Amino acid sequence: MTDAYTAYWSANVRAAKLPREQGRAELSAFAEPDHVNKTLDGASDWQRKGFEPWGHVTVHVTSVQVSGSTARLVECQDASTAGIANARTHQLIKGTRGSPHVRLAADMQQDGDRRWRLKQVAIQGNTCTASRS
Repeated sequence: MTDAYTAYWSANVRAAKLPREQGRAELSAFAEPDHVNKTLDGASDWQRKGFEPWGHVTVHVTSVQVSGSTARLVECQDASTAGIANARTHQLIKGTRGSPHVRLAADMQQDGDRRWRLKQVAIQGNTCTASRS
């Protein structure tokens, strides 16, 4: 389940740079349809404004609680190597670099195909400590 969650973040960056249906294909293996649509709506807005994601995030899962086919995952994400870029120049826009300590809570769902997918994710704040692994 944590592998699917981690893979979602890489797919999210790729999908945000693609036409909508290609982005959907990229994300569908890692996120529920409602979350895919929400993500693609945001990506379309960025594309209209001339923005694109820049860099990557590092996932640090701090806890997982599984109950049957649902799970709650909490992480302390390092987004300091990610931000928003100008889509034409691909250069990071000043002041958009992320925080090194973003606390996120994610709800995951295991579907009939036995794959775990992200149902929703919410920022819980910018103070957390990543566990050392």
